Amino acid sequence: MTLEEARVIAEKELNCSGERVITRIKETDELWIFWAGIPGLKSYGGKNSICIYKDSGRIELFRLPDKKNFEILRSAKDIYIKE
Repeated sequence: MTLEEARVIAEKELNCSGERVITRIKETDELWIFWAGIPGLKSYGGKNSICIYKDSGRIELFRLPDKKNFEILRSAKDIYIKE
């Protein structure tokens, strides 16, 4: 699965329409993490974020605070989002 394929899935899962867009993406060797919201308003955790596994396309909520997910974030790198 490519990042662009995963982004299309994330936009659908996170109900991106109108002002609501993907606002942040992080990547690890195994998955991408997507956040959605209104640009300029920070929102982390809950239904505003999901992860998509690269090998299978499996989707999971990416909940914070969560010890395992904070560890994932420490090793994840930011993906640039084109405005």
